[in-house]
Amino acid sequence: MRYSEAEKKAANAVMTRVYGYMFLGLIVSALTAAMFAYVPDGREFLYSVGKTGETTLSVSGWIVLLAPLAIVLFTGGLMKQLSAGAMMIVFVFFCALMGASLSSVFLVYTEASIMMCFVTASATFGAMALFGLTTQTDLTSWGSVLLMALFGLIVAMVVNIFFKSAAMDFVISLVAVVVFCALTAYDSRKIREELDNCYDDEEAAKIAIWGALSLYLDFVNLLLHLLRLFGQKK
Repeated sequence: MRYSEAEKKAANAVMTRVYGYMFLGLIVSALTAAMFAYVPDGREFLYSVGKTGETTLSVSGWIVLLAPLAIVLFTGGLMKQLSAGAMMIVFVFFCALMGASLSSVFLVYTEASIMMCFVTASATFGAMALFGLTTQTDLTSWGSVLLMALFGLIVAMVVNIFFKSAAMDFVISLVAVVVFCALTAYDSRKIREELDNCYDDEEAAKIAIWGALSLYLDFVNLLLHLLRLFGQKK
C-alpha cells in the first residue's frame, strides 16, 4: 500500500513524539531514582540498614519494587481504553515508580560505570531502532520468537534466585542483551506500521504513548543487563 507524502510526514512526526515521550520517561525515572538513592529521607523510605551495615529493602521498598510489575500485568491491557491524556498520566506515574524501584542501581554500582553502560545502551538502542525503522526485512515473525525468549529469560532468572550461580547469571544477562536489542528493532518497526495504518489523531497519540512505554522498557532492561555484565560495584 502506498502512502501520500502528507501521511508519511504525519507518521514521522508522531514517531518523533514516541521517542520524545520515551526520553521524558527516562528523565523522570533518573530523577526519581537519584532522589531515593541520595536524599536521606527518600533512601530511608525504601531501604533499611541492618546491624551488620547491610542495606535491604523495607516493606515500603518491596511495595514500590513490585508496583511497576503489577501495573504492567493487571492494568496494561486497560491502558489502551483510556484517553491519550489519561494514558500519559499513567505513563509518567509508571516511570516514576520504575525510577524509585531502580534507585538501588546508584547504591550498588559506581556512577562512572552507570554512565558508561548508559552511553553503551543508548548507542545500541539507537542503532537497533534505526535498523527496525529502515530494514526491508519483515520482522513480523520475530514477535512470537522474542516472546518465548522473554518468557524463558524470566523463568531462568527466577530459577537462578535459588541457585545463585554467577555463571548462569552471566549467560542470562548476555542472552537478555541480545533479546532486548532484537525487541528494540521489532517494537520500533511495529509502532511505525501501526502509525502508518492509523488515520485518527487520538488513536495516533495513544499509539505513541504505548509505543514509548514499550521502548522505555526495552531500553531500561538493556541498560540493567549491561550493568550486570560490565558494571563496577562500589
